[in-house]
Amino acid sequence: MNIKLINNLNYEPVYNFSSYKYLLDLPGNYEWSNRLPRILLMKRVCFKFTNTLKEYNEKNIIQFIDLFLRKKKHYININSVLSEKIDNNIPIIKKKIKLINKKIIELNNNPKKYKKISSDSFDLVNNINNEHLYIYLYRSIIHNYNFFNKNNF
Repeated sequence: MNIKLINNLNYEPVYNFSSYKYLLDLPGNYEWSNRLPRILLMKRVCFKFTNTLKEYNEKNIIQFIDLFLRKKKHYININSVLSEKIDNNIPIIKKKIKLINKKIIELNNNPKKYKKISSDSFDLVNNINNEHLYIYLYRSIIHNYNFFNKNNF
């Protein structure tokens, strides 16, 4: 299997990602709030890393698209607990790669499932409209109200 990791040293524009069968939505600096919808519009299966930072609870941040996505229906979820020392934690990285490889083999053996996930995710993002935006705004207001009340802000 040919795997290509793209970073600042070998930059590739997002529109070229559609040449790959599988895509990873990794945490990072590239406009994290709009990268995933762009990936899902490429009709590819995406592995989305759901992160919980030990130093910071990222679960308090909700992306617009997260309110509508469903694990296994629109993407393959990879749970991870990250810390600042992830670059040095080779066993965790190898474990995640092994898990992704296993899921890729499963999808390669089940083309209908691959097609269903990639089509469902494309359809979801392609059909987002103002009503979705209003739902997001409403849920965000409720979420922030609850968060700030709970934390005595």
